[in-house]
Amino acid sequence: MTECTSGSCSLNSSGGTQSSSGGTCSCGCGAGCKCGCAIGKCEGKVCEFFPLAIVAHQELLKEKMKKVFEAKIGRKMDQVAEVVANAALVYLKDKMTEKQLSEQYEKKIADIFNG
Repeated sequence: MTECTSGSCSLNSSGGTQSSSGGTCSCGCGAGCKCGCAIGKCEGKVCEFFPLAIVAHQELLKEKMKKVFEAKIGRKMDQVAEVVANAALVYLKDKMTEKQLSEQYEKKIADIFNG
């Protein structure tokens, strides 16, 4: 790994850091680096906010992509969401029933040992 030194790193397209020599910076964050080592030498309070700004940039892109997906396949995703939500409700109902039965049996067993 190439050491991430002042001014030697920049964000790559995958969101990680890459040194000017092409190696990966050794900030320890890995491919999803958000620590700000890519900023280079930065001084002052504003530098503390650079990692937050990078995350905000990624979140904005994510929101923009959601809008595109909504426009292109939103109706189908609504249908998928409904199917999955209904399946989850059935699953949760069954789990509640299992839990209630389990609690009843645990009480009966406790009564046997305590009685």
